[in-house]
Amino acid sequence: MNKLKKFAAVVAICSLICSCSSSERERRDALIGAFRLHVGSDCSEENIDYARLLLRADGTYFQEGRFKNGTSYAIDAKRWRYQSGDFILLEGFRMNSAVSGPMQKAVADVKLAIDFRESGIYILLIPGQNCFFVKEPIVL
Repeated sequence: MNKLKKFAAVVAICSLICSCSSSERERRDALIGAFRLHVGSDCSEENIDYARLLLRADGTYFQEGRFKNGTSYAIDAKRWRYQSGDFILLEGFRMNSAVSGPMQKAVADVKLAIDFRESGIYILLIPGQNCFFVKEPIVL
């Protein structure tokens, strides 16, 4: 009987570990795809015309953007990863918003918060502000 209790405890612990891993894997998988920058009043002074972020399943990402004056940028094959607690880590991310100051073109490793909602998935540049990446719907 004692062996049966130990076995049941091991099975219970393993199922908890697997369910946590599965949940994190599902959240990570939900991030794969294209995001566009929502340019709200908090980043309107940056003169950003367009910005896009593409998170790939292999753990790399592509980032592109264009300013209203016509200059553009593209960064490819940098690494990203999901971190528990709903964060994303992006290596070599191009920051053009209030995060780095007006029109600065800082490239840095960043940790950004993710907001999973029924209405969509949002990557927050600065929590509480209206300048964020929103996941685009998949078009077939």
